Amino acid sequence: MTQTISMNPLRRVRDQSGMAFALALFAMLMLTLIGYGLAVSSQGAIRVGTGFKSQKLAFEAAEGGLEYARERLRTQRAAKVTFGTMLDAARNGGALVESTSIDDFLGSNGVVNRTANLPFVGSVGLGASAFQVFLTNDPADGISSGVDTNSTVTLTSFGSGPNAVGYSVVQAEVRTA
Repeated sequence: MTQTISMNPLRRVRDQSGMAFALALFAMLMLTLIGYGLAVSSQGAIRVGTGFKSQKLAFEAAEGGLEYARERLRTQRAAKVTFGTMLDAARNGGALVESTSIDDFLGSNGVVNRTANLPFVGSVGLGASAFQVFLTNDPADGISSGVDTNSTVTLTSFGSGPNAVGYSVVQAEVRTA
C-alpha cells in the first residue's frame, strides 16, 4: 500500500488564508476602536480647555471691572461726590443689594443686571468678555444702608467670559481718608 503525500506549498497557504483575513479584520476593528477612543478623549480635553479659558477670561474681566470702578470712585471723590450720594443713586429708590451673598444679586452677571439697583458701572465689553460693578455699603454701616459714616464702601464686580460662558465675581472694600 502506497500513500501519496502532496508536497504542494500553495495548498498549505490556501488552508490558512481564512485565518489571516479574520486576524486582519480583528486588528482593523481594534485600531478603529482605539482611534475613536482617542478622538472622543481629545474632544473632551478641548471642551475642558475652552471652559477653563472662558472662566479665566471671566475672572480677568471681573478684576478689570473692579479696577475700573476704583478709578471711577477716585475721580468722583476728587470731584467732591460723597459715598452717600453714590450709594443713594445705586439704591435706585429701594434698598441696596445684600452683597454678602451672590444669590442676592439674583443671577446678575457681567452682562445682565437682575437687581433693582443701578450698577455703579453698567455692562462694559472687554474684548469678548464683559463686566459690571455694583456699589454697596460696608458691613459696619449696614450693607443695604444708603448712609455712609466711615468713608468705606464695597464694590462687587461680575465678569462674564466670551459668549457669556464662564462667570466670576470679585469683591473689594474701598476706604478713603
